[in-house]
Amino acid sequence: MTSATLTTEDLHLLHAWLDAEAAAQTELLDLLQVQRTCMVKQDLKGLETLVERSQTVLRRLESATRSRAAAFEGLWARLGHEGEPRLDGILESVSPTQRPALARAKQRLQGVLQEVQRATRGNQVLARSSLDVNRAIVHAVFAGGEPNTTYDRGARTRTERPVNACVDREL
Repeated sequence: MTSATLTTEDLHLLHAWLDAEAAAQTELLDLLQVQRTCMVKQDLKGLETLVERSQTVLRRLESATRSRAAAFEGLWARLGHEGEPRLDGILESVSPTQRPALARAKQRLQGVLQEVQRATRGNQVLARSSLDVNRAIVHAVFAGGEPNTTYDRGARTRTERPVNACVDREL
């Protein structure tokens, strides 16, 4: 542990970076919730519009993340630490009076990140199950019988073609 501490300007910048990333992640969370609604309602036009909107949010999020990472590396080195920068390590160099405010900003960001992960997983499950239903319908209409479904290591479904696949062209 070094005796170096962060300046008041460093603390303000650290707050700004954490707040900017939390705000961008919150926007992403909002988009994920809209995406889920569009998928449930089968609103393809809404999904198309969402893709356009999400590009701006994703660029802002990437920029905030890169900016924060570069700032953390600089602060980490200036504080005399070695290895990969860690926010907890930087917080250890903050004065005890400033620590609670930064810890709250960190917790806010972590909370939003957890919600983004939860929403992403939920949307992935919804998309995967919709794909399974669509695949089963297409299979039933064109090939007949039940499709053979297997799962890979990532729990993604794989539908194998039936051994005697044929399409009745007289439909």
